[in-house]
Amino acid sequence: MKKKYWRIQKLSLKQQSNITTQDIEFNLLEFSLRELQQIISVLRFIGLGPEIDLLCLNMTGYLTEFEIKVSKQDFKADQLKSKWSIYLNEKYQNSKKFNGNPFMPNYFYYCFPENLIKIDEIPEFAGAYEVYRDRRSNVKFRLLKKAPRLSKSKCNPRLMRTMIRSLNYKLLNSLKRLQKYD
Repeated sequence: MKKKYWRIQKLSLKQQSNITTQDIEFNLLEFSLRELQQIISVLRFIGLGPEIDLLCLNMTGYLTEFEIKVSKQDFKADQLKSKWSIYLNEKYQNSKKFNGNPFMPNYFYYCFPENLIKIDEIPEFAGAYEVYRDRRSNVKFRLLKKAPRLSKSKCNPRLMRTMIRSLNYKLLNSLKRLQKYD
């Protein structure tokens, strides 16, 4: 009798472990502010280049970019983007153009559901957080690989203003949506 109960319980835990992009986004935003002590965190940041899933600024002026992946195909498609060739090019990394680029993140992390990507598949320029649900179905983050520092430059004031402006627009849009439902 106990064995059947265990199988049923195990199945329900498996069903609960499905993690969506939205689960990761909102929990990563909270995690970045509370646990990683970031002072500004912007979801779906569209600033001075391609869209960034989450861009964070810490107290010392360093930027961390988080890329969210919920499928293996999405991760493989990401390898075709120009950032892979830029971040993996050692000549460029050692150049003044790379280290003097105030729009380059200092750290880059992938966030993905548990067991989606193997640690040896993570590129050398990136770190990785595995996302899972605990026994209470809370979304949690486990550091699999610490990201190396990509750039020595601190955040450019222009980028900082763009991040703050983006946050203000998102707040304004959220307030407008809430007002419609009152």
